[in-house]
Amino acid sequence: MTLDISKTSIKDIKEGKKYNQDTFYLNDIPTAMREMGWNVAADLMNRWFNSKAYVMTNEIRTNIESSRKMNSDRYDDQILNIEWAKKFNSTNSAFEITKNHWKDDNSTNFIRKILSRNGWKPGTTTPIQIGNELMNAYELNILGSIKNTSFGLDFDTIDEIRGALGKATLKLSIIGHSEHIKKDIFIVKKLGLYIRDNYEFSGDSEFLGVWSKKRVLSKAETTQYMALYYTGGFRKLNQLYPGFVPVFNKDFSAWRENHLIENKKSGGDFVVFSDVEWFEPQKNDAMIDL
Repeated sequence: MTLDISKTSIKDIKEGKKYNQDTFYLNDIPTAMREMGWNVAADLMNRWFNSKAYVMTNEIRTNIESSRKMNSDRYDDQILNIEWAKKFNSTNSAFEITKNHWKDDNSTNFIRKILSRNGWKPGTTTPIQIGNELMNAYELNILGSIKNTSFGLDFDTIDEIRGALGKATLKLSIIGHSEHIKKDIFIVKKLGLYIRDNYEFSGDSEFLGVWSKKRVLSKAETTQYMALYYTGGFRKLNQLYPGFVPVFNKDFSAWRENHLIENKKSGGDFVVFSDVEWFEPQKNDAMIDL
């Protein structure tokens, strides 16, 4: 089994090459994901394959303030759902930590910064409102978050959340208003949790699993496969794992480059946003001294 990064290359068109049915193409991975019931992961990867070729800028990757407003083709907020993500242990624990331990000096500093961008200064008596419950994750990301929690890339577990997101960020935004009654305070109305992830393939050497047209190998199988792969035990690999090939980030980069050359323009990086989970603050967290 070989991995091919292009359905048809320029050379193949000219020479009329006939592909071996056992060739594994990179865009077979979403089909394998669906075979395993990984529908969210498959939808996200298909979004990348079906998008116009685009390499994410470092400004968008690092989510700096000036890059948060994006064209609609640069992000997706329809595929990823909070309730789906919370089914996985790594994500659910991040939710619990963020939801129950958000109030600290760092979050207060972020609230001050968000207020300042909206005209607030210490001693301001006119209430300054930030955010509202109608805002989606994309809009909240522009407004700014007060706490970020990274999750994912648990190499002991190969599951759909890893296949869909790898390492992602759980972000917490706040809505409410400032007041000045003897001192500056912020009244918290609600808080919103959402996921932000960069769906891109930077870092050529990052390993993405050993895939066939039907499934990805388990952690134990992968360990055995890669040990044979790196020691040149290819005959044994063919016997134990026929139809499986290792996949790396560089394969997706090469796919995009090949399709750019052929003017097919497949392989567009994008930002993933989930929906928003709103919750009310505990009574002792509803007022913050600024």
